[in-house]
Amino acid sequence: MKKSLLLLCFALSACSPAREVVSVIKGDPGANGANGHSLVSQYMPASELECDAQGGSRLDIYMDLDDSLTPSEGDLYENSIVACNGASGNNGENGHDGIAGPPGQAGPPGLNGNPGHDGTPGPAGPPGAPGSPGANGQDGAPGQNPHVTPRNVSEDCSNISSGYDALIKNNTVELYTAGYNCSASKKVFVLTSSASTFWISASELAVFVDPAGLRILNYN
Repeated sequence: MKKSLLLLCFALSACSPAREVVSVIKGDPGANGANGHSLVSQYMPASELECDAQGGSRLDIYMDLDDSLTPSEGDLYENSIVACNGASGNNGENGHDGIAGPPGQAGPPGLNGNPGHDGTPGPAGPPGAPGSPGANGQDGAPGQNPHVTPRNVSEDCSNISSGYDALIKNNTVELYTAGYNCSASKKVFVLTSSASTFWISASELAVFVDPAGLRILNYN
């Protein structure tokens, strides 16, 4: 029994792999590398040899040896990028007019504008040629002597008779249809020194009084 165990132990020791011894040899540390240089560029127009008559642009690239961050005389030229302008294209044909669309719907009527202001009276025209004598009229019935009724007229609209209102404007007396607060559209006559009378009824004559006043002659 002891022999068998010894043989078994010998067999196991013969089958195991042999061990290798590795030695680590440390080398000397290397020196630090030198600092590098940046690339800088310079933009300028391309020459005629690089591009045709259309012209172009060139970007020159340098190694910035003096570390100035801009191209300088001592920098090392590396390369260039050239971009030439293309030729102008041909003009296209003009497009045709489109078909006219249908008429739009009519808009609502606009608001009525404010009445315009009266213009200043124009200069008096030259006297007209005398007219031919009129036919003799029939004798009227004997009338009564007229009496004068003065009217105080100011720049504010005031009533002067059952049919007319009046106001003073620019040294004239303007007559309006009564009841419309002297609206511009209701003006019927302007009394001046050259047109000084106006019949406001069959028996009442409005007379202009210079410089700007009014009297009414009543023939009743």
